[in-house]
Amino acid sequence: MPKDRYSEEEVQRILQNAIRADTDALAESDFSVDDVRRIAGELGINESKLDLDDIEAPFSVTRRFGLVSRVNFRARTKGNAELTFERALSILHSQYRLHPNVSSRPRGREMVNILPDTRSRLSVIEDDEGIILEYFRDFGTINVGPFAVIFVLLPTILGLIVVIANIPVTTGFIAWFLTSVAVLLLSQKLSRNYLRQEEALWAKILAECRAS
Repeated sequence: MPKDRYSEEEVQRILQNAIRADTDALAESDFSVDDVRRIAGELGINESKLDLDDIEAPFSVTRRFGLVSRVNFRARTKGNAELTFERALSILHSQYRLHPNVSSRPRGREMVNILPDTRSRLSVIEDDEGIILEYFRDFGTINVGPFAVIFVLLPTILGLIVVIANIPVTTGFIAWFLTSVAVLLLSQKLSRNYLRQEEALWAKILAECRAS
């Protein structure tokens, strides 16, 4: 039985499925420009309202050994640069409870904020077409932990066990290898969770900065 109310995501999914079914494009994931214009016309949307250039660029992610090393989000928005900066900064502050140690009021046409230990960077750049909002997050210091465990802590502990318990070195090596694989797999899972958290944080920043 249909529900009385639907969320924005549910509406989007329902319409996408209906459009693909109607266009016999169930196996396709992309639409051409003409498809977009035709569908908009069928929905009664004026073509002049379509901003085909205003599409969010996918964020860039740098990975090392399967772990997220850096993530960079970038989007264009409109409004007042200083207000956008303050709104985005307030979301970051509420997420990490960090106070900026470097903050500059517009430096030329760019406002930059660097949070403690430079793991996060927020910038707002104003140009003739509007505002570019950029958020950068570095996970380098977090990723040191798993490798410290694999190459320092584990060898030390297992080496002591081999000596004290008189266990064969081969057995100790196998134990180190299996444990290291487990640590790396767990770290990769946590890394994916970190990335999802940053995606959710970026969505909140955009929603706040684009609110009227």
